[in-house]
Amino acid sequence: MSVINFAMFAALIAAFPPSNNCTVEGEVFYVQRIALPENAVISVRLEEQGIADKAAEIFAETEFGSAGKQVPFPFKLEADCAVLKGAVTPGFTVRIMVGDKLRFINTVSHPYDETQDVQRIQVDPVG
Repeated sequence: MSVINFAMFAALIAAFPPSNNCTVEGEVFYVQRIALPENAVISVRLEEQGIADKAAEIFAETEFGSAGKQVPFPFKLEADCAVLKGAVTPGFTVRIMVGDKLRFINTVSHPYDETQDVQRIQVDPVG
């Protein structure tokens, strides 16, 4: 490889560093036979849940409307792989809101499991 070609290749590599992102795919579901209204909003957070007395570090989050669809609700998150692997206890917090009212939330811990292709997170009704 000539010096010029090598320099161009090195510059190209520097301009586009390798991605450290991991794609986390999952689905939110509940077992009750309840239809959500079209204006329901689902929010999913992947965060540090293993450090007490400290605000949770958020690794990734998404929020989307139900648009009249029903469970399960698929989601995708992009997180930094290195940060995620270095976390004490990464886990999910999921909420379903209708207007300004919380309707569903995960009531048990849902840790991130890197061996699973799809993270399945159950939420339960509030109230």
